[in-house]
Amino acid sequence: MKKTTTLIISLFLSCSIILCSCTKTQPTATTDSPSPKQTVTINKAAEPSEYNINVKLTPEKRELVGEEKVKYTNKSASELKEVYFHIYPNAYKNEATAPTAFVGIKDMYPNGFNPGSLDIKEVKNGDSKLKYETQGEDQTILKVILPKAINSGESVDLSIDFSVIIPEASDRFGVLDNCFNFGNWYPIAAVLDETGWNLDPYYKIGDPFYSDASNYAVNITVPKDYKVAATGEPADEKLNGNEKTYTFKENKVRDFAFVTSNKFTVQEKVVDDINVRCFFLTDNKENNAIAMMAAENSIKKFNEAFGKYPYKNFSVVETNFGTGMEYPELVYIGKQYYTSTNQIPTLEVVIVHETAHQWWYSAVGNDEIDEAWLDESFATYSEGAYFEKKNNSKAYFDNIVRSYTGSERSIKGSKVVLRPVSKFQGWNDYGPLVYRKGASMLCDLRNEVGDEAFSKILKTYYEKYKFKNAKTKDFIAVVEEVTGKKWDKFFDKWLLDK
Repeated sequence: MKKTTTLIISLFLSCSIILCSCTKTQPTATTDSPSPKQTVTINKAAEPSEYNINVKLTPEKRELVGEEKVKYTNKSASELKEVYFHIYPNAYKNEATAPTAFVGIKDMYPNGFNPGSLDIKEVKNGDSKLKYETQGEDQTILKVILPKAINSGESVDLSIDFSVIIPEASDRFGVLDNCFNFGNWYPIAAVLDETGWNLDPYYKIGDPFYSDASNYAVNITVPKDYKVAATGEPADEKLNGNEKTYTFKENKVRDFAFVTSNKFTVQEKVVDDINVRCFFLTDNKENNAIAMMAAENSIKKFNEAFGKYPYKNFSVVETNFGTGMEYPELVYIGKQYYTSTNQIPTLEVVIVHETAHQWWYSAVGNDEIDEAWLDESFATYSEGAYFEKKNNSKAYFDNIVRSYTGSERSIKGSKVVLRPVSKFQGWNDYGPLVYRKGASMLCDLRNEVGDEAFSKILKTYYEKYKFKNAKTKDFIAVVEEVTGKKWDKFFDKWLLDK
């Protein structure tokens, strides 16, 4: 994700500064299953989990009612007796827990605070009702007790009936002016990795999300005059009276998001065999053309620089949001960037940054809470790669470095990049370190190894960890594999401030 910007090159930079953070408090797991604090062996050959979701939106009630069928596969080497899900909308139940990352509560809720929520109606396995409970400091964790333990590589079929109330808010999850943002809106399985279950709450700052690549089939029913932008391949549209049902399907994506409105106009272009769509709320021909150009050029340039975009569809959606936000095959771009010619430089940079996340977060995943630099530093570096190819100049990279060194003195306390977001004081240290210091490190690494070797490093890393969750140690291993030398001191200096 991304927040503000700097001057045409400098203006572009703070835009890449802002989006991840915070701590871990975790519910207690039942006995015998991996707990949040125990070391777990992961079965890397396990098949992806599968989601089949049917939902219906009633705009006047701000309500989404749905059924989710999940085929959950045990990726650990141990048996599981329960499965955990994140139910993020419950963070919006209370003003105290609502994630107001980019603006104050009054700006995020222009009509006054009103709650959002996700209510679990029933959880079943076949015809059998299962025990479940909501947990966590913000009630965003759902624990489901399985009817019987599943062994490594085995799957269990779960059916979850739920309803969602969406708040009137300019956020990832919110509605304003009949434009509904559905980001992080459904029960999604928590990641079980080598550290146990990852059950972080929905933190107020950053992108507090961590998920495995899974297969999705989603049916979305809306009023017939609403258009839907979503993750996945648009597979079908069915008109039934005053309603229309859109079907989207995709394999190996780590989340599913959609935006729907009765005010959208759509432009579409095929770029390198990828269907690139821009959804507009604003009738500003100049800015809309810039948005389409930025989306098109980002796909082309990043295909060449990092490796081919792995999906057939990509949507850039103008919506009510404080900045930009990435989801698989879909990005939010704040409506404010489309309103005047003064916003054109920022509009292009935000689209470039969020499109870069299709490589660094969406395809190559990471734990955005414990190792946030792995997507944000890479996306910030990718801005430089875009403008280097566009302008045949490395000036943007120079600006990234200058921007970090200029802000370094103002950082109070630790300058360690590689730490959980809970260990940062706030945006004043998180932004410069996670976005710009990490990107500066990548610039320095490129200078050390040379352009050809650095290009090989990025392409190798992308190809090796596409559809997986990578860790810092994995990236370092790729650097050492490509260069044939150890880089401990280099990474210790930049990431650990040693």
